[in-house]
Amino acid sequence: MSLLKMADSSSSTVRTIVVLALSRMGDIYQLYPAVLALREKSPGARIFLVIYREFAASMAPFMAIDGILTIDGSGLKKRVLSGEDPVSLYESFSHMVGAINDLSPDLLINLTPNRIGATLGYLVNAREKRGLSMTKDGYRTHLSPWILYLSTFVKNRLFNDLNLVDLFKHIAGAGFSKDEKRALRDLPDESHRQATELLRRKGIEGGAPIIAMATGASVEIKRWTGASFARVCQGLLSLLPNCRIVLLGAGEEDRVRNQAITGLLSGTSAGKVFDLTGETSVLTLSALLSRVDVLLSNDTGTMHVAALFGTPSVCLSFSQLFYPETAPALEGNIAVSSRRPCAPCSPSALCNNPVCREDLDPALVSSVIVARLRHARHPDAREWSALYRDLESLPATGRALVSLAKRDEFGEIHFVGVGETPADVGSVLRPVYRVLWRRVLSGESPGDPVSIDWPDHLSGEASELCGGLSELGALSREGGFLTGEGIGLSGEEWASRIESVDRAIRELGDRIAALSPLTTMFFLEKESIGIRDPFLWKALVEETRKTYQRLGERAAWLLSCSPPSDCFSHASLLRGRVTGGPETLSV
Repeated sequence: MSLLKMADSSSSTVRTIVVLALSRMGDIYQLYPAVLALREKSPGARIFLVIYREFAASMAPFMAIDGILTIDGSGLKKRVLSGEDPVSLYESFSHMVGAINDLSPDLLINLTPNRIGATLGYLVNAREKRGLSMTKDGYRTHLSPWILYLSTFVKNRLFNDLNLVDLFKHIAGAGFSKDEKRALRDLPDESHRQATELLRRKGIEGGAPIIAMATGASVEIKRWTGASFARVCQGLLSLLPNCRIVLLGAGEEDRVRNQAITGLLSGTSAGKVFDLTGETSVLTLSALLSRVDVLLSNDTGTMHVAALFGTPSVCLSFSQLFYPETAPALEGNIAVSSRRPCAPCSPSALCNNPVCREDLDPALVSSVIVARLRHARHPDAREWSALYRDLESLPATGRALVSLAKRDEFGEIHFVGVGETPADVGSVLRPVYRVLWRRVLSGESPGDPVSIDWPDHLSGEASELCGGLSELGALSREGGFLTGEGIGLSGEEWASRIESVDRAIRELGDRIAALSPLTTMFFLEKESIGIRDPFLWKALVEETRKTYQRLGERAAWLLSCSPPSDCFSHASLLRGRVTGGPETLSV
């Protein structure tokens, strides 16, 4: 592990915060707004970031960080897979932990969602910890309600409406920054000078709009085709003859792709499209992004950097990508995605025929970019509505969905579908689950219900959900009984019944996808109780009872959100199978 200094710290006595983020580069970019909020909240603190070594150079624009500790993740993985002596591996791991502990952290924020992250979360000595950790006997535990949510939505993406940028702020307990221009002000003047000089050398000067395109991504399945990008270039130059287009990238693979794109353009068009592959450092790229008018991007780190500097983006979302969680969090940004029933793929899917990419029509994308250019870089409420109407007026094209980013009253970014979009269960329930999780994970009760407007074509799904909620309520009551009055049953009978209840809860979540967010959260909360001392069994039972109680409250709340005609008509079908019904549940 090595420590890279980013900025001078004012005193060895200031509070020290360590953010553990052994994850993808895009995730690290998305957590930087949380770092800025932490810096604003604790201006005298020292803030250190722990990341994989290969991403260290990409952190150059992040001036609010005092230092970066790097871990050779790929090297460590190879050593583990090679069967290396466990003692030497333990020594290396101890060295990593020692380097972090040498900083004497007051606060550890662990955003690493795997076993290594849990182990480091346990071994690092910090007065306060937030995020993932581990118990003394090796069980995973969650030290923040919002880190529970991260594990929940990974398994239930279609019901998540919270962008990762906002989720990381919740996990860190950072709140929301009031200074959204901090990242731009932090860029060195030399970076802006180099960006200006680069554009001048290419002959890009004057008031013509500049459109940047990030054509690469970490893996091929996340990349739109070069031919599609070329068609967007042609469409833009037809609609906006005076615009200039710059293609971004780094490395030989990006160079080959961008050269192929320019090779598909005619002579006149090619003279207005400039390949900047390999010509920008990270800092120069950041300064360049801060001055382009719009960025068109695959789902990759570049779009998150653009969001930090206030640059409007049109994000292409397909394959494993799901725009509500990963599209760049900036009001007025636009996501173009596929409507296919199979989209998005599972994060671990390896689709051999990603036809969803073909649903994103280049002509539509060109028109979306032009519409975005007509409106303010940072739209107020009136300008946002005007932009929405412009997008709504665009002709619908097959399976493509256009969504516009809006900041809500809590400061969070959500993407609003443009026009009349066919509803599915996910789109109906995402805003409802958003309200539930915001309330209960903030320590409140579920509160007043919100209305679920089920369209007619989803009446079957609505009935299935209501029936499942009724069953879930009955199971939670039985679990509460067993961990309360039923604790006097014989040990064998008690264990058998509690196991049966939990198995039924799990099967309900597996059978009815819309229930899975509730059941997944239930099991994660149960897992995170963390009491293993047999002498504290009463406390363990009481905490377990509370997990059943919370599950029942959440199921009852969700049931109360649906119109009675959707739910109560189904209750009679369940009375032979469960005790009680929706009318017997209360929050």
